[in-house]
Amino acid sequence: MLDSQATAVTSLDVAVNAKGQAVVAWTQEQVPTGSNIWTSRMGEDGGFGIATNPAGFFFFGNTVWTAIDPNGAALVVWEAANVLQGMRSNRTGDSWTTPPTKFVGAELGSEDRVSIAMNASGDGVVVWRAWIGRGLVLAVIFR
Repeated sequence: MLDSQATAVTSLDVAVNAKGQAVVAWTQEQVPTGSNIWTSRMGEDGGFGIATNPAGFFFFGNTVWTAIDPNGAALVVWEAANVLQGMRSNRTGDSWTTPPTKFVGAELGSEDRVSIAMNASGDGVVVWRAWIGRGLVLAVIFR
């Protein structure tokens, strides 16, 4: 069982690979400063690890997406103030890329219909629609 110890979880997502490894990500409110991204990993043994805050900062956003590759590397993407950002973990999940990557074009307008995936090499793909009077489909490869 995974207990976030949070009083207000505002968004959550999970991704699982064929080995049974999983990454769970969620946002939780930290009144009065904003929200945080939290993650926990489930190994092949079926147990969840200790929840961590890989971004290490507060932001005002409420949506999170996750993906995991066949080897256990993970990608977490979130929206904060109409900007998509992301971090990638190594295969064991004990380190994350820092600082978070802000996706070029993600600040153009409100984003929706976000989808993310990872390939066997650990490359992530993030696709979204930016709405600035008309829908533009934008994509970025995250390595």
